[in-house]
Amino acid sequence: MPAEAAVGDDAPGALPLPDPGNPSAPWRLQASAFEHHRKPLYCVAFNHCDPRNQDLFASVGANRATVYRARPDGAIEVVQTYADADVSGLPHPQ
Repeated sequence: MPAEAAVGDDAPGALPLPDPGNPSAPWRLQASAFEHHRKPLYCVAFNHCDPRNQDLFASVGANRATVYRARPDGAIEVVQTYADADVSGLPHPQ
């Protein structure tokens, strides 16, 4: 079975894959951003626990975790950043 068969509607609990040509798709890309470190992210999580903060999401990459607010005007605002000063375990830039 090819790996892509496990992605999309057939995967348990998976969101449908986006269709950029379909304006009525269940979700679409609204914004994108780079973090200061420009390293790959390990994880991005959206707040589904507290409806009062449904506009918050967090990312983890390099030596930091950052909490963001998705504003109604489409902007992404940094709420708080936690950084580890010990970067000895991080890969060195080429």
